[in-house]
Amino acid sequence: MKKLNNSYGFMLLELNIIFMLMSILILCVFSTKISSYFKIISYKNIALETINLTRLEASISKNKLSICPSADEQSCANSWSQKHLLVKSGDKVLHKRSIPNTINVFWRASLKNSRKIIFKSDGTSGNGEQGTLTIGCLFELPCYKIILNHSGNVSLN
Repeated sequence: MKKLNNSYGFMLLELNIIFMLMSILILCVFSTKISSYFKIISYKNIALETINLTRLEASISKNKLSICPSADEQSCANSWSQKHLLVKSGDKVLHKRSIPNTINVFWRASLKNSRKIIFKSDGTSGNGEQGTLTIGCLFELPCYKIILNHSGNVSLN
């Protein structure tokens, strides 16, 4: 009987090891993208809830309230990519909302120097201001825009 010494292929064990290593590599690449996706969705939901509740609270309490980002839970920051959202009445902090750090968040208002979302005592937007809170929009991640009009109504785009 003739013995075969030549092998022209891969053994099943070698193929399984290659498949396992490629699966781990693909999982590592996509897990960071999935994590970023869920952070963006979480931020969007928290921001929408905070905006709607602040508007309702402003109209019920008949006080002027504002929403701003914060790094230290006490003072407002310039960048919306912070760890907290504050609901304030003047200098007094009424509520703190912890949020996930996301890749890209910014607020663009019709008023040039506005870094806050403001609601007057009747629930309308402060000073007739309109603005857009944009969340995400980098690389291939989803892009959400929360649009606030001058009457204080919020829509999601």
